Amino acid sequence: MLRLTPRVHDRFSLPVVSSLNFSIRTLVGGTKMDCLTFIAEITKNLAWPIVTAYGLSSFHPEIKSLFLRLRRGKVGTAELEFEKEVEVLTENSLEGKQPPKITEREKAIAAADPNGAVIKTWLEIEHSAKKVFQKFGIAYTGTPHTPFLSCLRELENRGVISFEESMLVRELQSLRNRAIHERGFSPSVESVEQYIELSKVVIAKLGAVVATSTASPAINTDATR
Repeated sequence: MLRLTPRVHDRFSLPVVSSLNFSIRTLVGGTKMDCLTFIAEITKNLAWPIVTAYGLSSFHPEIKSLFLRLRRGKVGTAELEFEKEVEVLTENSLEGKQPPKITEREKAIAAADPNGAVIKTWLEIEHSAKKVFQKFGIAYTGTPHTPFLSCLRELENRGVISFEESMLVRELQSLRNRAIHERGFSPSVESVEQYIELSKVVIAKLGAVVATSTASPAINTDATR
């Protein structure tokens, strides 16, 4: 029988690992770390992938929608800013309130032509505001001589509408201006529907002013064109 010398025997024998003195030699740098340090390092390196995977699963519909729009070239800085501002306006203006209902026709227009839906909705606000201007004798022709915002400020000064309502109209007009001036502007359908909801709040307020106000009409703004 072949007997190994002690030196040869040591070379081929399996190492005995003590549970108390367990250590792992890393591939990089050859440093040693104990078991707890090794587990901590593994956990630290796996933390962000786990968080990322959870985030992707939690927000899958929104991320999928964004990726589809990015692939189709339908999202840019202007669209993202529009969507964020509409979201903030919705939180501030409709917090704790039931948002106005959107008709199926309005949803269809928002889906087919988001940009056109924003412009069309603003025209409805402007039409409602003109009735209020006329009711309170405020001349408005839609020209630089009688700008919309100046007439709106006059309503605010008279206490017809609140500062918050006036600011909401201003913000909606600013968002509408982006829809007109930004080339290839195409916001998400969800943000356009929120824009319509906010506009309905304004239109309802303006309609209530006309219906309940005792002010007598003075100047026919259409006649000044």
